[in-house]
Amino acid sequence: MGKTYETQRKVIPNYQRTDPEPENQKGKMTKETKEIIYYYEKIPSGRVIVKYMDIETKEEILYREENGENKKYSYEKSGYVGEKYKTKEKVIPYYEYTNNVEPNKKEGKYTQNDETIIYYYRKLTFNMSVHKEIQNISVDGSPITIGKD
Repeated sequence: MGKTYETQRKVIPNYQRTDPEPENQKGKMTKETKEIIYYYEKIPSGRVIVKYMDIETKEEILYREENGENKKYSYEKSGYVGEKYKTKEKVIPYYEYTNNVEPNKKEGKYTQNDETIIYYYRKLTFNMSVHKEIQNISVDGSPITIGKD
């Protein structure tokens, strides 16, 4: 007894130190049990920014809200350093996902840095035609007979 002691804060992955420092981190040994408390908090992550882009125009794909305002499909998420995140492609009307250009970090662990993940889409081409069979014709209210072959 009477010997001196000194404790030190440990490094804990994905956590950062926070105050207060324990007043009893060093002192003299006694018969009584001493509790020395160091405080830590999780490290907030950077953002994971997910974008949905047209592969040909390199512009973000938009959709129209009911109020007529254009919005991006893109979104951001964050958490704490070391936690896992996962993103995925969306079904976007009039576009097809180009899975031959997969994002390389569609899932992973948050870091303190921002990460941008881009999903590329190709606009669908439309090939429309209208086929109608006419049964009756009238011009200025007068019926016209349609000849048969």
